[in-house]
Amino acid sequence: MIALTIDQREANRRAMRAKIWSGVWRANGFSRGTIDALLRAAIDSNRRLLGLTRKAIKGIEGVGDSRIKEIDAYRAQFDEDNA
Repeated sequence: MIALTIDQREANRRAMRAKIWSGVWRANGFSRGTIDALLRAAIDSNRRLLGLTRKAIKGIEGVGDSRIKEIDAYRAQFDEDNA
């Protein structure tokens, strides 16, 4: 058995998180393009997505107006839960 390096373990962990969150976001109505843009930006958790400012979301490569609408609609669900 060959031991994994720390970098390999981290890459495996990120890949697993990406797979999990890809499914979660797909189930919540995100398009494949939005999911891919979020994962490329290493946004692989709900906490990370909800913690971003609108300006930071606009700065994600591959996120345009239609994808921002998807993300805003998702984030609004959590604002309503806390209202």
